[in-house]
Amino acid sequence: MTDFNIDNEREQLVATWNSAFETAWMTKPRACVLTLIDPSATSFGMPFRQTHNIFGWMAGNTLERRGLCSGAIYRSERFMSLPLSQRNGSAGPRKTLAHLQNIHIEHTVPIKTLALRWSAYRQDRAPDVLDAYAWMLIHSVSSAVHMAEKGGLGRYEQNTDAFDTQSMHYGLPFMRYTHMKSPPRIWNVLSGDIVDPQRWTFTDHFETVDRLIALACADEAAGLQLRGRGQSMMSAAA
Repeated sequence: MTDFNIDNEREQLVATWNSAFETAWMTKPRACVLTLIDPSATSFGMPFRQTHNIFGWMAGNTLERRGLCSGAIYRSERFMSLPLSQRNGSAGPRKTLAHLQNIHIEHTVPIKTLALRWSAYRQDRAPDVLDAYAWMLIHSVSSAVHMAEKGGLGRYEQNTDAFDTQSMHYGLPFMRYTHMKSPPRIWNVLSGDIVDPQRWTFTDHFETVDRLIALACADEAAGLQLRGRGQSMMSAAA
């Protein structure tokens, strides 16, 4: 018996992504997305963070503005056990209020890793807006956790072995959490499954993203374009 309602979490997730797709995400992409494909750009950490915000991968801000980690596909049990009315992702304007923040968006694939890998991907390509979205949705995994579950990863705070072909953790983004003393128990709220770190791969992740786009993107043609680009990238990487 759980003390959270997975159906409510799923509805919130789909509604948040629907809101993201109701913006002019393809025709008038935000500056952060344009920076990702700008040939002269060299720094991608902040653009990725800001693009994450579009999809609700942020703790701060209100639910109406896609805050409170409302777009996170993956959520810890401790996070979900907090009633929505009690979730606080922003410490407020004064550092003295930091103790009030009780939720956090954990970049399961660290921003540092995303930025480095995107830089490498761009070296012999001229990616377009669709490429930027699809690549990010394939490689960027984020989880909503309770603040008490933040950190504790040691040297893996900003690193992952999920892209190291010589590692036993290759292709397994959630294995990063096994370095924690008390790893969070994380659910995929779209499927309703508990994530098994030893089995959950980037392929599993994109299959979830693909399904979520189909559910949440009202513009069927644009949604099919995005899903198709992602599927092509996954096939090329296989």
